[in-house]
Amino acid sequence: MKNSTEFVGLRLGDRLSRLAASNHPLLVWFAALGLGFLLAQGRILGEGTSFGLAAVAACSHALTLPTAAGAMAGYLVGQGLADRVGFLVAAFLMAVGKIAVGEERWKELPVWAAPALAGTGAVVSSLAGIWASGTGYDWALMVSRLLLAAVGCYFLLSVQASARAGFRLLGRLEWIAAAVCAAMVVSGLAQLTVGPVSLGRTAAILLVLVAARVSGVQGGAVAGVAAGFAMGFVSGEFSLYITAYGLGGLLAGVFAGMGRLGAAGAFAVTNGFLVLVTYPRGELSPLLEAFAATVLFMVLPGSLLRRAEAFLLPGAGEESSSVKRVVAASLGATVAALDEISQVTQQVSGQLEKLSGPPAAPGPDRAVETVCRRCSSRLTCWQRRYDDTADGLSKAVAQLRMEGRVDPEALPEPFRERCVRLPQLLGELEKEYAAYTAGEGTRRKVSQVRSAVTDQFRGMAMFLSGLERQVEEIASGDPAATQRLREYLKARMLEPLWAVCYTDRGRRLWVKACIPLYKKARLDVEELTLELSDLLDRDLERPRVSQLEGKVILTFSEKAELTAVFGSYQITCGGENLCGDSFRTFVTDGVTAHLILSDGMGSGGAAAVDSAMAAGLIARLAQAGVDYDSALRLVNSALLVKSGEESLATVDVTSIDLHTGRASFYKAGAAPTILRKGGRGGSVESASLPAGILKGVDFEKSTLALHPGDLVVMLSDGVCASGVDWIVSMVEHWEGEDPDQLCRQLAETARLRRNDGREDDITVLCCILQR
Repeated sequence: MKNSTEFVGLRLGDRLSRLAASNHPLLVWFAALGLGFLLAQGRILGEGTSFGLAAVAACSHALTLPTAAGAMAGYLVGQGLADRVGFLVAAFLMAVGKIAVGEERWKELPVWAAPALAGTGAVVSSLAGIWASGTGYDWALMVSRLLLAAVGCYFLLSVQASARAGFRLLGRLEWIAAAVCAAMVVSGLAQLTVGPVSLGRTAAILLVLVAARVSGVQGGAVAGVAAGFAMGFVSGEFSLYITAYGLGGLLAGVFAGMGRLGAAGAFAVTNGFLVLVTYPRGELSPLLEAFAATVLFMVLPGSLLRRAEAFLLPGAGEESSSVKRVVAASLGATVAALDEISQVTQQVSGQLEKLSGPPAAPGPDRAVETVCRRCSSRLTCWQRRYDDTADGLSKAVAQLRMEGRVDPEALPEPFRERCVRLPQLLGELEKEYAAYTAGEGTRRKVSQVRSAVTDQFRGMAMFLSGLERQVEEIASGDPAATQRLREYLKARMLEPLWAVCYTDRGRRLWVKACIPLYKKARLDVEELTLELSDLLDRDLERPRVSQLEGKVILTFSEKAELTAVFGSYQITCGGENLCGDSFRTFVTDGVTAHLILSDGMGSGGAAAVDSAMAAGLIARLAQAGVDYDSALRLVNSALLVKSGEESLATVDVTSIDLHTGRASFYKAGAAPTILRKGGRGGSVESASLPAGILKGVDFEKSTLALHPGDLVVMLSDGVCASGVDWIVSMVEHWEGEDPDQLCRQLAETARLRRNDGREDDITVLCCILQR
C-alpha cells in the first residue's frame, strides 16, 4: 500500500453531476426546447409577444430546431387564431432560413443579423392581422412586435456572451440584458399555473428574496421594483405589484441580517398586508404565491445562494483575488530570498572548509621546542641518540592519540632512562593535545550550529512557502456574509475589531473574527455557533479560540462530513516512570485530524525529553497552520543544537482531511503504519532518517483515500520488533468499536510476543473515521 492513491467514493450529488456531464448535449437540447416554450408564452398587457421569435434568432445554430420547436409549441397554447398562425409560420420560416444558411456561414454573419432575422419574423407574424383588417392598431402592434423581437434577441445574445465568459466583470449593459431576459422568462412562467398559483409570480418573489438575502436593502429594493414592473406588464396591475414587490423587497433586505427567516418573514408580512388592503375579498392567489415562494426560499440549498451571491457580487471576488495575488507574490519573493540565503551560506561554508582544511594533529615539535631548548642533554638526545629520541616521542604521541594520556612506563626504556626532563616533556605534550581536542570540539560545534542555522533558513523558507499555498487556497472573499457577520457581532455587543468570511477552493466557508479580550467572558460558544450557522446558511463547527496580545480570535469552519475517533495505549520499558515515546492527537478547526508519534533514542528520561520535544513542537506548529515539511526542518534544527550530546528522535505523522477522507503520511525514521481500508489490512512503510541526526532531514510522504469505517494504526518500534504481519492480521479482523481497546490489545500482544530478551517502550495510536 505504500505510496498508493485512490479516489474517494462519489456521493449522490457527484454521481448526478457525472450523469449530467455524460448527457450534456441532451440536457442542453431540452433546455433550449423549454426556453423557447417559456418565451413564446410571454404576455405584455394580455397580448402575445415575439419573445419566442427572439429566442429562435438568438440561439446557436445547433440549437435552432429544439428552440423553434419549443417556441411553436408555446405559441400553440393560449393564443388567438390569427396570432397562432402568424407566430407559427414566422418561427417555422426563421428556423428553415437559419438551417438553410448553414452553421459556418451563420457564424460569419455580422452581429446585427440575428436581431434583423427576429424583426423580420415579427413582421411576418403580423401580416395576417394587417391583411384581415389593416387598422392603425394592427400596424402599431406590428411595430411593437418588431422592436420587442429585435431588442429581445440582442439582450439574449448579450447574456449568451456573458455566460461564455463565466459572468465575470459584468458592465451596466450586461446587467440590463440579464434583468430583461429574466423578466422575459418570468412573463412566460406567469402563464403557467398550479391551481390558483402562478409559477411566474412565485418565481419573481423567489428572485426578490434571493436578491435581498444576498445584496441586502439595495438588492432587495431594486429586484422588487423590477419584478413588480415585469408582473405589471404581464397583468396590467402596475400599482399593486410594484408596491407589494418593491416594498416587500426593501424590508426583506432590511431584515436579511437576521437570516433567511427574517427576510422571508418581512416580505410575507408586507405582501400579505398590501394584498388584503387592495385585492378583492376572497382572492387568495397572491397570498398563496407569496407563501409558496417563501417556503421555496427557506429550503433553497445554500450552494445555490452562494452561486447567486457570486453572480450578483462579482467585483468583490475579483478584488479579493487581486489582493491574494499581491500577498502571494510578496510571500514568494521572501521564500526565494530565504532559500537563497540558505544555499549561499552552505556554499560559502563548504568552500572555506575546503580552503582551510582541518587543523593538523599536534606533534612533538612545540613541546620539544619548549622543554628541550634549555636542557643540558639536548646534544646527546638530538644528535648522538637521535633515533632513540625520535622513536620514544613517536610512541608517546601515538599513545596520546589512542588513550588521551601518556604512561611513561610504556615508553622505550633507553628514551625513558636518558631523558632528564621526561615529566615536563610529557606534560607539555598532553597540554598541547588537550588544546587540540578542545579546538576540534569547538570547531565541530560551530559547524553544527552553522548547519542548524542554514537549515532554519531553509525551514523558514518552506514555512513561508506553505503560507503562500494557504493564501492561494483562498478562493474569494464573501463581502455580503462578512457584512452580516459584523452586524451580528455588534448586535451581540462583542465589539468586533475585525471580521471576515471567505471560501477556499473546495467552496467551504471560513469565518474569522477578532474581539477584545475583555469580551471573552460574554462568549457562549454553543449559541454563537448555532446562530452563525443559521445566519450564514452553513453548518459550522465549534470555533477554535486563540488568544493573542489582548485579543481573542475566533475561527469557524464548515462542519466536515467525517469525524475522527482517537485511541491510544502505552507500556513503558521495564516499568520506568518516563516513556521514551511521545504522541499527540488532535483536530484543527474541525476539518483535519492529526496523529503525531515520536520515539526517542533508547528509553527513559533522555529519550522522553527528545520525543516529547519533537512531538510537542511539531504539534504546536501544526496547530498554528505550519505545514509538516517545514515543521520537521525547524524541529530537526532544535534537536541538533539543544545540547552537546547526541540527540535524535523518529517522527511519524498522519494527517486526515475530514472533508474528503484524504490521508497523508509523513515519516522520518518511523515504524510502519497499519491501515484497514474497505475491510482489508495493509501498511505504509518508509526508510527515511530520524530527526536530529543529520541536517536537511526530510519526510518521506505518501497519500491514500479513506472512507467511513476505515482505520489507521500508528506504532512505535517496540510494537513491531517481531514483525508487522500479525499486526495487519489483527487489525483486519478486529470487530470492536472502541479504538482504545484495539490499542491495548496490540500493545499487550506485542509485549508478550517479544522474544529477543530486550525491552523497549511500546506505544499504539489509532484513528477510526466515522460519519
